[in-house]
Formats: sequence, structure tokens, C-alpha cells
Amino acid sequence: MLGEWGPIKNAVNEIIQEKDLAQKNTSPIHSLHERIRESGSKEKVSRTVNLDKGTCSKLGRVEDKHRLNRDEIVEIALYEFFEKYKV
Repeated sequence: MLGEWGPIKNAVNEIIQEKDLAQKNTSPIHSLHERIRESGSKEKVSRTVNLDKGTCSKLGRVEDKHRLNRDEIVEIALYEFFEKYKV
């Protein structure tokens, strides 16, 4: 009976290691989705922002590729900017 414990223990350890690795390899886009979900629904204010064509194109591609809302992308980017520069 004790001889059977070794393979089971190894299998459990392997599953734990795979789970830890998967958590470490979480994509940045996944963390953006998490931040958006955590922010919840707050009161919003409409504001017009003018962007150059290249920046706007990149924003549109990210929006389409990762199924993110343009307003959410801009809001998170501004939040990180404010945190980085202590604004």
C-alpha cells in the first residue's frame, strides 16, 4: 500500500506545479480584464479626446483583438499614468 503512495504523490505535485506555472503565466490582457471587472460600475463622465491616426488605429486593433471597450482601455491607461507619476 505504501508503494502506491509514491506515484499518487508525484501526480499531485505535478498538478500543483502546473497550476502555479499557469498562474505565473497569466497574460497582461487577462489582468486588464480583471481590473475592468474589479472597477465595477462607477459614475461616468463623457469627455472627447483627440488622438493621432496611428494611436487611434492601435487602440482600435487592441479593442478588436482583446474584446476590450475603448473607454476602459483609456481609463486604465490613465489610471496607470497617474499612479506612475504620482498625479
